[in-house]
Amino acid sequence: MKSLITLLTVLFSVSFMQAQISTSTPGRTNLNSNNVKHNGLEVGLLGGTMFYTGDTHCEKFFLKQTNFGGGAFLRYHFTDKLSTRLNLIAGQIKGDDRNYPNDAHLARSFSFTNNIFDVNAVLEWEPLAGKRYGAANAFKRILSPYLNLGIGFVSGKPTVNYNEANNIAISNLIALDKANTKSTFISVPFGAGLRYDLSRRLTIGLEGIMRAPFTDYLDGISQSASPEKRDWYYTGMLNLGYKFNYSRDGDKDGIEDSADACPDVMGIPSAKGCPDRDGDGIIDDKDLCPSEAGIASLGGCPDRDRDGVADKDDACPDTAGEVAYNGCPDRDGDGIIDGKDDCPDNKGTIAFNGCPDSDGDGIADKYDSCPNERGSKADKGCPPPPPPAPVVEQTSVTSTSSTSSSTTQKTVVTNDGLEISPDAVVVGTFVDNASVVKATDIYENSGRVVVSQGTSEIPSNAVYKGDINSGSSVTSTSISSEDTAVFDEALYGIEFETGSAVIKSSSYGILNRVSSVMSRRSGFSFEISGHTDNVGGEDANLRLSQARAQSVYAYLVKKGIAGSRLTARGYGSTNPVADNGSAAGRSKNRRVQFNVN
Repeated sequence: MKSLITLLTVLFSVSFMQAQISTSTPGRTNLNSNNVKHNGLEVGLLGGTMFYTGDTHCEKFFLKQTNFGGGAFLRYHFTDKLSTRLNLIAGQIKGDDRNYPNDAHLARSFSFTNNIFDVNAVLEWEPLAGKRYGAANAFKRILSPYLNLGIGFVSGKPTVNYNEANNIAISNLIALDKANTKSTFISVPFGAGLRYDLSRRLTIGLEGIMRAPFTDYLDGISQSASPEKRDWYYTGMLNLGYKFNYSRDGDKDGIEDSADACPDVMGIPSAKGCPDRDGDGIIDDKDLCPSEAGIASLGGCPDRDRDGVADKDDACPDTAGEVAYNGCPDRDGDGIIDGKDDCPDNKGTIAFNGCPDSDGDGIADKYDSCPNERGSKADKGCPPPPPPAPVVEQTSVTSTSSTSSSTTQKTVVTNDGLEISPDAVVVGTFVDNASVVKATDIYENSGRVVVSQGTSEIPSNAVYKGDINSGSSVTSTSISSEDTAVFDEALYGIEFETGSAVIKSSSYGILNRVSSVMSRRSGFSFEISGHTDNVGGEDANLRLSQARAQSVYAYLVKKGIAGSRLTARGYGSTNPVADNGSAAGRSKNRRVQFNVN
């Protein structure tokens, strides 16, 4: 018996230590579905019947051989579904040939009784046990089936009535049975049952267990009866169990449900049993970014650039910015984020994509050649250049007599007593362009008067007086102020591709207007002069200015202006009209000028 107790103690201790190792490690998240922590044990009572089958058993009348049995048990739960149980059972089994309704058994009349003491350990599997606990550890009473299987030791010395006086023929077999009868042997119990929860701690059950002993001498009879027929004994019992300090870990995370803030979801101790996949201290159901470690102030989301805007909402997650601009920076504070600001370091306006317009002329400083002076787009943001020297309008006056064989002409230009000879031709601009001049007409010059004879120049306040024979005619061809305005516009309105003599298409309009003036003023010839600033080499500038003048020449010829009326000449940077030391000055020096020959 001492060895029996020792063996059972070892088996139970191994099962208990396995459960403790699997489930009691603090902070451990268990993946094995059997690793559930429970504290305390369950104890209970057993009570019911015991009966046997063997050499003196009659299947039809087994109730006559049924006796009371009872005991106690100690159960330890590995999981809701799996537990181990130590059972201590005592009772009596008996058998009697007289219960068999055949002559052979009646003639033999064997009988026995055996007071059984059974110690066994079984594993129990209860597949529906998890339904006892719903969400948040809520308890529910259920009727649940279970199976068990184990190993045990049976102790009992059978008292046998061999009816030896009437069984002399088999006395030698009876003697053999007496010699082989043992009081202790191993058995294998297995069976099934139903359990019902009276409360969270209290259960009641009904079970039927079969026990296969490793002996044919449970009844003390074998060789003298039917050695081929093995002995079995059975129990049918009620069990009543009580759980001490029972605690459950439904989500199998090593944290008891009573202390688990998330009892239905596997978690970690630092989050009170709730899951925290990214380990940032914020439980997943409150973490806006449960898979990325973040900070509490942003709901558990990360902020790589530490600008107070969570990466998931940050349009510029790797560059510190401002909340107002979804985490993007605006260095110059003009309300336009740097990524869309053409001038991120200079405060500007939305109209110019974040660039300033210092002179308010509608041209951003970065494109304005004169950022501090109001100008026009045509002049690249600079003020318009001063008008070129006026083109001298010319009027030739020729007088002939139609009434005399000799020509009489008197021409007088008064200016401090200066008198020009009668055959002089006066070139100048007169107040009107009358085609017939009478002898009494007086013309006041509105511009400079040049006399073709000698080198005398008459100032603008000169008065032309002349006696012209009656019937003389005056032919007038002049360039008006409106025509002059066209040449003024062309001075800076003709543009070329950078560093090239290719005329931009935007210049075709002004060139067409120049062509129109030249067509109307067919009596004049023109010089097309090209000019550059001083940027670059002198020879290169000279070649470029000549090429550009030649391009304009070719364009006008293509438009129908006779090439004999045009001269193309490049002057390079030799005739500046402004200071080449500034951008504005250089812009004025780059020009194409038309001069009347």
